[in-house]
Amino acid sequence: MHFESGNDVKQLTHLALLATAFATLTLANNIAGLAPGSWAAGQLADMFDIGTSLALCSLAPLLAAACFWQARRLTLAADRQAILRKNP
Repeated sequence: MHFESGNDVKQLTHLALLATAFATLTLANNIAGLAPGSWAAGQLADMFDIGTSLALCSLAPLLAAACFWQARRLTLAADRQAILRKNP
């Protein structure tokens, strides 16, 4: 199952409200995705120096990439098992 919020908004929203729906989605993505990063960098800068703070914040995308890689591995394994169950 894939979750693509932009595609869902496009398919489920009336054409007259499409721009407003995408603006709301963009606002939610920015609040949920961008704001915590700035806050975390500020908190880390208060605890350490700015260089250490930015170095630690640079690890977040690597952690996200590792999570996506693992999720892909698990999804492919589950797909393979489902295919084997259907075609013994």
